Parts: sequence; structure tokens; C-alpha cells
Amino acid sequence: MTYEAVQILFDAVAGFGLTDERAIDAVRALRTVIHGFVGLESNDAFQIERDPADSYRFVVDTLINGMRAEAAIGGPDTAPLHAGEGP
Repeated sequence: MTYEAVQILFDAVAGFGLTDERAIDAVRALRTVIHGFVGLESNDAFQIERDPADSYRFVVDTLINGMRAEAAIGGPDTAPLHAGEGP
């Protein structure tokens, strides 16, 4: 992904009011989803009878909802959960 494409993602997540660290996390998550989904779809890996576009919208909506929630509760003092931590 080019610098320009990554900058577009940073511009897109800027409106969520995330901390700089969380904005990096969000962009990485979006890049991962885009790259993974496109790779799977180009290899014809989605065989279940459901339009992959519906699944893609679901995962993007889920990320958007997560960024909104993070911005609502987040801030510089909010420590992220790490794998294996949490309730």
C-alpha cells in the first residue's frame, strides 16, 4: 500500500477523535482487513452462499463501531487490553 493510500486511511480515522496511538492501531486494522479480504476474495476463498460485499460491509462497520467506542471511552490515559488480559 502506498504512502498516499495510508494517508487516506489516516485522514479517514482522524474524524473519530482517537489518540495518535489508537489512530495508528486503527489504520493497521483497516489495512489488515482490506489486504486480507482482497487476498481471500481474489483466491475465490468465499464459497458460502452470501455476497462477500455484505461480509466486507459488516467487518468495516464493526471496525467503525469499535473506533467510535474507543473514542468515547479512550484518551491518552486509557490503557489498551493486551492478548490474555481483560475480564
